[in-house]
Amino acid sequence: MNSPPAGKTAGALHLSCHGHSAWRPAGKPNEPPKPALMLENPEGEELPTDAGALIAALRAHRPRLVFLSACLTAAAGHEKRGVLPGDKEAAGPRGGVAHSLAEALVDAGLPAVLGWNGSVADGAATAFAATLYDRLDGRDNLADAVAAARRDLLNASEPRCGIWLSSISRNKRSAKRPLALSRPMTL
Repeated sequence: MNSPPAGKTAGALHLSCHGHSAWRPAGKPNEPPKPALMLENPEGEELPTDAGALIAALRAHRPRLVFLSACLTAAAGHEKRGVLPGDKEAAGPRGGVAHSLAEALVDAGLPAVLGWNGSVADGAATAFAATLYDRLDGRDNLADAVAAARRDLLNASEPRCGIWLSSISRNKRSAKRPLALSRPMTL
């Protein structure tokens, strides 16, 4: 991962890979499952990366927007979080509702995270990203850019994927430069 020059913050980080909402290390059936990106190490071997590892890698250069263009990155896994005001679901047996990778990144301090709530085909992900970044480059706000990208997918002449819902998350601690929404939301 290339970093911006010292003292600069990247505007956006786009990660395109496989994702899993309930990954568990091989040979460790008792370890709780957690959301992860399936990245690769320099040798090309699978390197499951959870929110903590990603935040550590971004420690010095946190972008304003992270797009997790990978399946299930906004889907609730098995990790739990506390109940938020306005949640309609009651706390589960472990004290909260399911937690996605996108939400974990926001909880860790990233201002905005965009992810897929289900499976996504490469063509759909590419088309969505093209519209999203074109609209952001044209100075649309994040919510409007996401809406335009979703409309383009809906209006495509051929279906590109089965489930393509996305999620925007905004960290309340970064209120000086609002991006879109006040809490995680499925669009």
